[in-house]
Amino acid sequence: MVLRDSTGPTTWGERTLPGGTGFAVVSEFFHRDPDRLDHADGFAPEAWLDGRNNADWGLVPFSGGPVSCPGRNVVLLVTSHLLAHLAAHDLRVERGRYLASDPLPATVDHFGLRFGLRVDGSAPTVEEPERRSSA
Repeated sequence: MVLRDSTGPTTWGERTLPGGTGFAVVSEFFHRDPDRLDHADGFAPEAWLDGRNNADWGLVPFSGGPVSCPGRNVVLLVTSHLLAHLAAHDLRVERGRYLASDPLPATVDHFGLRFGLRVDGSAPTVEEPERRSSA
């Protein structure tokens, strides 16, 4: 989500909200809009490198403008190192068929993800998350 405060009155539909109103913009709405992007429902990480996403103001994985994410470089550094380390251990996404499907699902069930990891050539193991009580 991108959080913004309006700088003046904002009319939305039949209602006018005062200046200073806080808005939460769901950025995934823009990232997955097939009317805006030809790759909206596909797995196309190269779109961040080849320039296709540069001109679209709604594509803001780390926010943008004067309040862009101060942790962007830290996130990219830590994530790339983590992925490189996991790749050395032959990480398997047990439910990875979702990434291979077209179109991609609208969202991912983060609690349903399962990973297998090979260490020293052994068979992959899958860690089961601890069950949470609904009470």
